[in-house]
Amino acid sequence: MMRRAATIPLVLLALAACRGNADDALTARGTVEVREVDVAPIAAGRLVSLRVDEGAAVQAGDTLAILSAPTLSADAEVATARVNSTRATLRDLEAGTDPQEIAKAAAELAAKQADATRLAHDRDRLKALADAGAIAPREAEAAATAADVAAAAVTSAREMLSLRKAGTRSNRIAAARADVAQAEGVLAARLATNADFVLIAPIAGVVLNRLAEPGDLVPVGGAVLRIGAMQSPWVRIFVPASVLTSLAVGDSAMIYPPGVGGVVARKASQDDEPPPPNSPNRPGFGRVVAINPRAEYVTRTALTEDERADLLFGVKIEIGERDGRFKPGMPVTVTLQPRRPFQ
Repeated sequence: MMRRAATIPLVLLALAACRGNADDALTARGTVEVREVDVAPIAAGRLVSLRVDEGAAVQAGDTLAILSAPTLSADAEVATARVNSTRATLRDLEAGTDPQEIAKAAAELAAKQADATRLAHDRDRLKALADAGAIAPREAEAAATAADVAAAAVTSAREMLSLRKAGTRSNRIAAARADVAQAEGVLAARLATNADFVLIAPIAGVVLNRLAEPGDLVPVGGAVLRIGAMQSPWVRIFVPASVLTSLAVGDSAMIYPPGVGGVVARKASQDDEPPPPNSPNRPGFGRVVAINPRAEYVTRTALTEDERADLLFGVKIEIGERDGRFKPGMPVTVTLQPRRPFQ
């Protein structure tokens, strides 16, 4: 699963950096932003199930989507069968030779010995007849060949009986264990590949966008969902260089909802009655957490004092409230009380 942190593109509805009428408060407008994470597979597949809709709240570890590939199931089944087969072979070798197999080998040796004895007698008898001219020499030669074959069969049967009695050699057991380890490794790789096609929520948050739908073929790294980390909203405003020295990280801020932000901000500067505590228009509290050291929204060079005064610097303000009132993309009004008065 690939993860990518980003921010919602800034939509700056208005920018007003000014001196408050009564208390030198800085008023500016910005947009609520959150950190985003794109949920994407690390292997290509077809999206077969999408379990969440836009706006749904998710927890880290929740199953969000399932993809499939044509050969995944078959590969896993083949690997599982191979593991079972190698494990069975290893168990047989570690258990040693079955007593019934030893008895069978002994019986085969006895039968071979009986055949060899009979054929040896026939060889001697026919040789004597051939020497006397009673039969053709080739009959005696055939009997001798049969006796030799029977003797070789006795030797082979005797060696087999010895192997059965001695049990399985250690090198065969070691080879069988290696086969099991190899098969288990292949199976683990197949199962890991299967897991790559189950998309899990990497963070807790809210589903902002469904970027693919069931039936779509998703490439490697192709985002399926976008999740917003709602527990850490912030606002980015821009202030002119002329007031930058009056701001510092840690300065407090008030964040006002859209529609009433400008009016409420002006009233707040005049010590009017604030909105009720349960009002949806009540302000939120925040603090400055970062001030961009590089200017934005300016020409390539700014040489004169007037041009330098037009430089704008980004200020990031963390919103202290976590009740969900301030949503991503919401335009808000921010008032700051700098630690030093503007010059």
